[in-house]
Amino acid sequence: MLREDRPTGARAGAAAWSCAAFSLTLAGFLLLLCGRPVGTADVWWHLKMGETYATHGVAPRPDPLLHTAPGPGEVHHEWLFGVAAYAVERAAGFTGLRLTHVLLVAAILWLVYSLVRAAGGSRAIAWVATSSFVVIAWWRLVQLRPDLVSIPAAFLYYRLLLERGEAPSWSRVALSGLLLVVWCNFHSLFMLGPLLLVAALCGLALRRVMRGEAWSAIDARLVRRLLAALAVGVLASALNPRGFEQHLTFLHFSEDAALYAIADEWTSFNPFRWRYYGISSSFSAWVVTNVLLAAFLIATLVGLASFLRRRSNALGDRKDVMLLGLGAASIVALLASIRFQWMLVFPILFVVHRSARLPAPAWSRWAPAGACALLLVAFSSDDVVGSLSDRMPPNASAYLATPYELEGYPVEATRFLLEAGLRGKLYNAYVDGGFLGFWLAPRLRTFIDGRTERYPRAVMDDYMAVKDGRGTRDGESFVDVLERRGVDVFVGVGLPVERLPGDVLPYTTAHLERTAGWILAFRTVDQAVYVRNNDRNRENLRRIERYYARRDIPFEADQGLDLAAVVRRHVGWASSRRVVPIDFREILSGAAATRVDRRFSALTQLGALYALLGLYEEQLDVDRKARSLRPRAKAPRRRIVWGLLRLGRTHQALEAAGQLRRLDPRDERSRRLERAVRARLGAGTSSPQPRRFPPLLTAAEARRLLARRFAPPLPLPRASRVDGHARIPHASRHPSGSG
Repeated sequence: MLREDRPTGARAGAAAWSCAAFSLTLAGFLLLLCGRPVGTADVWWHLKMGETYATHGVAPRPDPLLHTAPGPGEVHHEWLFGVAAYAVERAAGFTGLRLTHVLLVAAILWLVYSLVRAAGGSRAIAWVATSSFVVIAWWRLVQLRPDLVSIPAAFLYYRLLLERGEAPSWSRVALSGLLLVVWCNFHSLFMLGPLLLVAALCGLALRRVMRGEAWSAIDARLVRRLLAALAVGVLASALNPRGFEQHLTFLHFSEDAALYAIADEWTSFNPFRWRYYGISSSFSAWVVTNVLLAAFLIATLVGLASFLRRRSNALGDRKDVMLLGLGAASIVALLASIRFQWMLVFPILFVVHRSARLPAPAWSRWAPAGACALLLVAFSSDDVVGSLSDRMPPNASAYLATPYELEGYPVEATRFLLEAGLRGKLYNAYVDGGFLGFWLAPRLRTFIDGRTERYPRAVMDDYMAVKDGRGTRDGESFVDVLERRGVDVFVGVGLPVERLPGDVLPYTTAHLERTAGWILAFRTVDQAVYVRNNDRNRENLRRIERYYARRDIPFEADQGLDLAAVVRRHVGWASSRRVVPIDFREILSGAAATRVDRRFSALTQLGALYALLGLYEEQLDVDRKARSLRPRAKAPRRRIVWGLLRLGRTHQALEAAGQLRRLDPRDERSRRLERAVRARLGAGTSSPQPRRFPPLLTAAEARRLLARRFAPPLPLPRASRVDGHARIPHASRHPSGSG
């Protein structure tokens, strides 16, 4: 018998090791994404607010970042996360933040593995569960946000009070209260802890009702101890700067908050129809989530059928019914918002605990290894995961040396604002608010950032209106909105890109071109800074004049930056600021070459560059030359239509669009362009409506353009950041453009 058992044990061990290999590879891939250069948009305002609390103390104060916040407000419910992140960054820089992120996620994965093992799962099953968790929760894990505290805190709370399926000791109850004191100061999701206890108690109550008998002494002791832990937790979690108001933050936001407009991570999960949730979920996560939901439902129905058949041991033992309650509560949370996909750990634990007592058939020995391999392939080949991994540095040295994502933020525009020393009120993109605030506030305060609870719904309405190039009120243009909000500096971002037919990416870089009352202060192909030209902003204009005078760059306060002269006479400075490619002189020489192929290629590159820089007269000139070389080429003709539209020559643009469409009547892109020009002509040009302009590039063309040899973006020097220790202005003293 021993001789026969050894091969079986060896095969089982090999299967478990295969599971471990696949699962650890998947975990390594995830940890590589977590340790990438910092790319979480919200971490910037966490760092800035953490600095504020560490420097000025935890007390309500006027917001140091937003000029749209309505006066003094409450302390942020994530205040301790900000302080901790600031302390790590100050002590160890962005490298320390990245390493901390990796360690937190590694600890979470270990917790998942150990919880499954404690629920009765074998090593192989625990590896499958951990791999499943990676696939469904990866988006929460790769973000450096307070969720990285809430997730392990929820697991530890379960471990302290519920994992054993028996009454926890008083020391465990006390530790759970201490855990909630820390948790409630890190994140409002601390209420998940008490709610988990409520769900477990509901499971116990269901078991009593189904058995139709009074609780035993053991059951009664368990219920009393859990109720005591619930009371201790609720009271202990009031030890935060906001008291019991912190509890309500989890349950609701103000009816006037702007959260309603942020739909991605708060979208409800639909198990019957795959929907694209943006980067916050993926198809593989949707499939695995449905498999886990089905497994939970089957395990529940099997338990119910067993009870109806034998009328005993309703749905299993105490731990079974508590896990049933936890699993059901987790699914309710998931159906409310996909941000709670990580809570499917509790349905997994229920299924594992229910099935641990069942005999495993011999053929299933290698099934976990196959599942782990399938999960690894699904995760690594998912388009949404790939879109994030594509943004990582290309090699190991760049990965280690790059502190934060340089392509994802308006680094060059921020560098200009820092060096020029501008002051006042910004308009900015939602995802850039934290980054700009971290580097520039309180000298320049932002319009919006990820803290949707800090500004009313009207602010989000105005933000969206300006982004879309329209007004909020009757008879109002987006320029009027900027004036009403007292905006001094406008930071535009993006490229005119059509990601999919009819799906145009946000593009504000050219929003204020040739707009009365605004001048261009800085420009690259995908970033622009415009400054309000009025008496209130006169000191900012003088700052810009001094900034450019020191660099011998042509700028006049009434006219703005002479970008055409910069491109002609200051190529070195322009290439260093990523205004033009570093091989711009070679492109210019190629445009004068005698060989037709080289000349056409250079003219095409120049046409695209000039169009994106807003140099439309220069762009029309080079694109007409390119058209004369190759009359049937479509790209120069499309740019001609674009340039004419941007210059307000709509009738000429319509004629050019018609010529392009007749060149190839079957080309859908040409037909869409002509329809867009006709719509623009019908709308009139009395007021600027940037969103009515058709896109210039496809996503592939934009990638090829940005792949040109621009100077690599350089991180902003940490020492150049605006001094965060400056006195926070009182509510009655908002910083103005006059400084």
